[in-house]
Amino acid sequence: MRGVPASARRIACANNLKRIGEALRAYVDEHGSLPPAFTIDADGRPLTSWRVLLLPYLDEALPPPSIDPANPEATPHVFRCPSARLGPGMTTYQLVVSPDGLVRPEGSATREELAAADPRTVLVIDVPASRAVPWMSPEDSASAVLAAGPTGSHLEGVMALRADGSVHPVYLEDFSPA
Repeated sequence: MRGVPASARRIACANNLKRIGEALRAYVDEHGSLPPAFTIDADGRPLTSWRVLLLPYLDEALPPPSIDPANPEATPHVFRCPSARLGPGMTTYQLVVSPDGLVRPEGSATREELAAADPRTVLVIDVPASRAVPWMSPEDSASAVLAAGPTGSHLEGVMALRADGSVHPVYLEDFSPA
């Protein structure tokens, strides 16, 4: 999409984030809470990202053999920002994991906590390509990106999915760290 105007890439990114938001809502409807930042094995070691947990709620879910770290090219389209120049298997869409957020290291917000949250609370952002991670990887740097002041693939800021399901750009001039 390099030849596509920046505004069209930004709209496509916002649409990806909206679809991710819809998948998060469907996950909450079924499980009663937001997904954890990652799944863990029997010893408590991180396994796969929240993005893998959303696959059943996306209309482009990949067949199970594709969900394999040995097949990095199988990145679902919804997890690829059209403005980011990324290698195979990488994504810039990252969950905001914070001790005070809706997704916390020790667990995620319940349906009731999500409903009571400030609708402007950021859930997922499109981080700069330099902070991209493998889409199945149990790592997210979104909190660090927001703490440093948002910069991203879209002009002055980043696209952000909020708790109410809306998507808005967060621009540098609008950002003031807490």
